[in-house]
Amino acid sequence: MYETSYVDDRTGRTVTAPLPSPRIRPGAVPSKFPACLSYFSKESTSRESPDSKRKRLEAAALQAAIAESAETSLREQEADRIACIGDLACHLRNQDSTFWHIIENEERLVIFYIVEDEAPWMKYSLVVKADMGITFHFMKKPTTTLGRDLCVPATADSKRAVMEFLDGVQAWDANTDSPSKEHTEDIIEAICFLLSALPLAEEDNAGAIRFLTEQLRLLSKNKTRTRYSPEFTVFCCLLYTISPHAYKYMRSYGDITMPHPVTIRSIFSSQGMNPQAEHESSTFLGYMKTRISGLDERQRAVL
Repeated sequence: MYETSYVDDRTGRTVTAPLPSPRIRPGAVPSKFPACLSYFSKESTSRESPDSKRKRLEAAALQAAIAESAETSLREQEADRIACIGDLACHLRNQDSTFWHIIENEERLVIFYIVEDEAPWMKYSLVVKADMGITFHFMKKPTTTLGRDLCVPATADSKRAVMEFLDGVQAWDANTDSPSKEHTEDIIEAICFLLSALPLAEEDNAGAIRFLTEQLRLLSKNKTRTRYSPEFTVFCCLLYTISPHAYKYMRSYGDITMPHPVTIRSIFSSQGMNPQAEHESSTFLGYMKTRISGLDERQRAVL
């Protein structure tokens, strides 16, 4: 500083006077001396604390890991991308699969499995078209699913997705030799799908197909959670009404899955349809009088 000051306590005036030579302010530390040797004016940096250094290194390592992961992901996506049919065919041939066979031409790529019976036949086929669209056939029937969890890819844009589907089909086929409960349900669903694909010209055949489909699905259901269609329930109620003994025989024979007689009786009681109660009703004779007027002579005879 170049001047000094003094406050007069009596008058309150501040008296200022210049200093004969500059002085350092109280508490100040000299850092630079102009026109002096370099080591007198050397700049010193404060030391980085261990916590700051650790955070800086962790942040740098994280950014490097993110950049490396992004670069690796881009390389994997580029390697997984299918450029054309020939690219996919070359990738499949490098897998050396003994299950799948390949036929390649300019318009499409056919990946198929042949059952080696006395007369070999094609069981599964996957067709990749020139526009990379995919169609899958099971037993010569087109489908978009196989079982409950295996879905056919819509397009062949990923080698990994195509290979996962082909491996899933191969595993699904291998489980047919010793099927588990889950795989049994998948087989039943596949059979139901094939039944629904049948060309039906008559309505009677459609009813038979619906009956077979319902019976197949009932095989894998829990007995305590069995649900029947309304048409089949009405049929069972009518059969039980006509002949309870015939109903019990058909049910105990085991070829047809039918509701328990207790279930039938509960339906009757809930709807007021019990035949015995109907016979004892006061309006039963009036009902029969009305109905008998529409019968011919042969139908009126009671044996």
